[in-house]
Amino acid sequence: MERIAVTAFVDWMAQVHNAGAAKLHDDPKRQAEVTLDKVARVVAGALNQQRSDARQHFQVHLRLYHGWHQGLTQTISRRTLASLEGDDNFAFPKSERIRFERPWAYGERLLVALDKRLHRRAAVHLPDTCRRDGRDKLDREKMVDTALAADLLTHARQFAADWRLVVADDDDVIPPLFTAEAWTHGRRGGRTLLVRRRRNPGHLNLDGLLLEYDP
Repeated sequence: MERIAVTAFVDWMAQVHNAGAAKLHDDPKRQAEVTLDKVARVVAGALNQQRSDARQHFQVHLRLYHGWHQGLTQTISRRTLASLEGDDNFAFPKSERIRFERPWAYGERLLVALDKRLHRRAAVHLPDTCRRDGRDKLDREKMVDTALAADLLTHARQFAADWRLVVADDDDVIPPLFTAEAWTHGRRGGRTLLVRRRRNPGHLNLDGLLLEYDP
C-alpha cells in the first residue's frame, strides 16, 4: 500500500456558496456541516480522478481559509467549526482509500512565521481578518488569499513530495500555484492541483493543473 499525504487548501467562503449553504447563515452548525461534507466529496472526487494505482491511499489534511476573527474575537463560523472537530455526530463521507484527518487547521496560523508574530491573546498570526466596511456595513475578508498563497508556497518548499489541492474558484490563487508547481517539478510523487467548479475556459494555461467539477 502506498500512503500519500495530501493537504487541501480550502477557500472556505467560496465553498459555502458552492455547497448552497450560504442560505443557512441562521444555522451556523448546519452550514458548517453541509460545507465540510461538500468539500470532502469534491476532494475525494479529485483524488479518485488522479489515482494511478489501486494501492494508493490518501491521508487528507484540510486547511481552511476565511475571515476567522473580528478584531481578536473568533467569528461564530470559526467557533462552530472548532466544535465540530470533536463531534462524533459529524462524519466525513466513508472511503476505504481516503481518510480525512481531524482536527483540521485554519489559515489564521501560518505554516511558517516567527513565534513573535503570534498575537499574545488570540494566539494566531492573523487576527482581524473579518472587518466591517464603514461604507456599506458589510463584513470583508482581509489577508485571506495571501495567507493561502503563503502557506501553499511554504508547503511546496517543505513537503515537495506530498500532494497539494487548492480548492478555490478565484484566479488570485494561480500565480502561487504556478510557482508551487515549478518548485516541486520533478520531485518524486509530488503533485499540486487546482480544484474548482466547471466554468468557461479563460486564457490561462492550466493543462495538467486543473480539475473541474460540476456544482
